[in-house]
Amino acid sequence: MTSMENAEKERRLGIKCVSVKNCFDMDPAWRGVYLGESSWDDPLRTWLENFCRVPLLDCVPDCIHKQFEVVRGAYTYSIFYYPLLTLGAEQISRVMETAIALRYKGCAGPEGNRSFKGRTDWLRKQGYISEELSEEIEITRKQRNMASHPTQQWIISPGPAISILETHVKILNELFSSTDEAG
Repeated sequence: MTSMENAEKERRLGIKCVSVKNCFDMDPAWRGVYLGESSWDDPLRTWLENFCRVPLLDCVPDCIHKQFEVVRGAYTYSIFYYPLLTLGAEQISRVMETAIALRYKGCAGPEGNRSFKGRTDWLRKQGYISEELSEEIEITRKQRNMASHPTQQWIISPGPAISILETHVKILNELFSSTDEAG
């Protein structure tokens, strides 16, 4: 594909079309996005600082940490391909589903309950998670469903992406920092 054809396709689709020539260039979608104080000198470093300040606690299982690093990687490399930001935000809801399954199993939830909502409801009813946390998880479940069954490609902006990340880190940390005893 020629540069002219690629530029026309990008204009038509509204996203960067990756090529050998532009692969490691900052995605043009980031132009004009304020990332923080030092964004003009080193936009990638500023972007990384935004979401590296929201760590998972050590009490969160390693398998969740591993999945979370995939999210962080998608967020990081969105500087080169902006739609990865949305994929990262979508993936965090899948991480949450895994976390609920682990917490449910760790609390000896009844066998056969395989749904995200069913497990969350059981954890809440048994006192393992608060009503407030259950409501936040329900929002995540709905976002996961929307992301898993899209009618079109949606693209989120950096502000909401950071907010999504911060909210989910808070939920994951709270989910695993409580004891296994019902409250």
